[in-house]
Amino acid sequence: MQSIALNELWTLVVALLTIALGTAVIARVPLLARYSIPPAVVGGFLVALLLLVLQVFGWRFGFGSQARGALLLMFFTTLGLSARLSLLRGGGASVALVALAIGLLAVAQNLVGAGVARAFGEPASLAVFLGSAAFLGGHGTTAAWAGQPLAAGAKNAFDVGMACATLGLVAGGVLGSVVATRLLQRAPRKGAHAPLEAPVHGEVTLHTAADDARFGRWTESDRWLRQLLVLAVTIGLALAWQAWLGTRGINVPPFLACLLTAVAFTNLADLFKHGVDLETADLVGTVALRLFLAMSLMSLDLLAVLQAAGLILSAPALQCLVTALIAVTLVRHAASMGSHGAQAVREGAVAAGGFMGFGLGAMPVGLSVMQRITLQHGAAPRAFLVVTLAASLVQDLINAGVVQAALSWAAR
Repeated sequence: MQSIALNELWTLVVALLTIALGTAVIARVPLLARYSIPPAVVGGFLVALLLLVLQVFGWRFGFGSQARGALLLMFFTTLGLSARLSLLRGGGASVALVALAIGLLAVAQNLVGAGVARAFGEPASLAVFLGSAAFLGGHGTTAAWAGQPLAAGAKNAFDVGMACATLGLVAGGVLGSVVATRLLQRAPRKGAHAPLEAPVHGEVTLHTAADDARFGRWTESDRWLRQLLVLAVTIGLALAWQAWLGTRGINVPPFLACLLTAVAFTNLADLFKHGVDLETADLVGTVALRLFLAMSLMSLDLLAVLQAAGLILSAPALQCLVTALIAVTLVRHAASMGSHGAQAVREGAVAAGGFMGFGLGAMPVGLSVMQRITLQHGAAPRAFLVVTLAASLVQDLINAGVVQAALSWAAR
């Protein structure tokens, strides 16, 4: 077996080529774009397949991991920076109920994952990778937790979790639309094709025109330097207190420390009327996540995925049932509060579909589902408001806490 170890620079080059490959494939396969499958995921699986073929012929490739770790910290830091908790007041009780639904979903998904793991004779620590880390969290969260010491006892946690996360993207896009459409059958048909009352992606704006004026144009280097300073300071503070707790026997994953520190930073900045530049933070986070996913999926062990096919196929089927149950009860009720008649039915149905989209896959999948339904059946502005607010502000915080607790319990 001939082994070739690529350094950090060449690992980055291959990751960029992987994303370019995924983008090209998605452009030629519209079905992938419809279900919001990220280019890094598509390209990553294809590169992993190519590397498997090369391994059969005696060539094994290894990749650098230091850059991947730094990208992970950047991504979770930008997630935290976008969590402006003051926005929760705008949604009132409806947002609180959807946040509660997210918490229930995280717990329920991990209970289902624990049941599936036990049925197949797998360790309890694999439950979160068959549960909320993979489905509610997605690829980035899966890869982050798979590398933590608490997950060391879970065999093939990374490979199983990544496969489940990918199936979740597809299931969320398909079933979200199906569930929303079935719920809408209860509504009168006369308003089915009413025009949208507001832009689909503009229901929740995490930055304003005043923010853009204050922070300047995209091309201004000062704007980006300020953002890099915020990221560097936040990550530095996070790693400092995380290391301090480690010396006292309290282990907090570095990416979780960055997420929590960023949440505190952005809300303190709002309190003192110096809001964080969320537009550039979002772009930095998107780039970091894409590169991180590409680097992670390039090393995916597809043989391990095939060997665990029964496990991987069982978990999504059960997770779909659990997610649908919460969506059509609690989430549908939360979004329809304050509305009446056909509008209440539409708001509830759109919210339920969107909840299934991000609860099984990712927020872009949820938004895509809600967009398709509203284009056919009319506007549902409250559904966009409550689902987007709750998902963007508390989803990662709640899921991180539940996953941490589940892994800590499994490690005892």
